[in-house]
Amino acid sequence: MRFVNDRTFVAGPVEDLVQQLVRPAPAASPLLPALRLAAEKHLVAGGVVVRRRRPTQAKAALDRQQDNGRIETFFEKSFRPLLDVRTVAVALDLGKART
Repeated sequence: MRFVNDRTFVAGPVEDLVQQLVRPAPAASPLLPALRLAAEKHLVAGGVVVRRRRPTQAKAALDRQQDNGRIETFFEKSFRPLLDVRTVAVALDLGKART
């Protein structure tokens, strides 16, 4: 973990952190939405890039699953489009509403 300033820290393997800190983020970074959220001074902001292998495995498992009429199967297959998400950006604010 490394503290970038008085309100920002990054965590991860040392080699990855060094590489990220010594070079600027590319203009087309998949984490750009998360970086924009962080610039807005939220209490907590973050982002994740989803690896392609895991969603592919989950989609294959859903495709193999037989439609047995159970409500659980219906809901599992309903969320399948979410497996196509590649980037997630979130922000958390507590307390006073922003105006």
